[in-house]
Amino acid sequence: KILRKLHSVVPRKEFVTYKVLVVFIASLDMDLTDDKGNVVRFTKKLASDTVVKTKLFFEYQKHFVEAFSDGNLKVSLAYERPGLTATEREASGKNDIQLDTLMPALPYREFLFKNYNRYDVFCFIWPKPTGVPADALGGIGMQDSLLPFLKSVPPRGFMKIPDSWILSAETRSTF
Repeated sequence: KILRKLHSVVPRKEFVTYKVLVVFIASLDMDLTDDKGNVVRFTKKLASDTVVKTKLFFEYQKHFVEAFSDGNLKVSLAYERPGLTATEREASGKNDIQLDTLMPALPYREFLFKNYNRYDVFCFIWPKPTGVPADALGGIGMQDSLLPFLKSVPPRGFMKIPDSWILSAETRSTF
């Protein structure tokens, strides 16, 4: 249905392009709350098939956005694997990675500084262990994690998506 809609869209001379950078977090080594309510130390590496399945997922989302905006929005996708490890969860205690604490810290900051003004949205894909409840989260304001370094630039959109969310049968069934 989406491809039929996409093919029926009349190409536009003027459209808005959203540049999205999908960042794969290589591994996780942090305390999380399991499905029984216990805080447990988890370690996990990103599965080898995650990159391919994530690219399929985002290509589907790209077509969805372009089709249902009647060609007014275009999505440009890029993918990076900077070799980062998630080491701490959100200060709120939610089972979600804390972007400020990705390690190694200096390469993470350099990676963001290099890419911050090149993309509108950053999507971090992280390896969620089995038995840990977590959902995809997102919003505006990634700049907050980099203050005071980026005070004069606008905040960017961000999403933090557990790999299991993309790999789930329910999500795959949508495309």
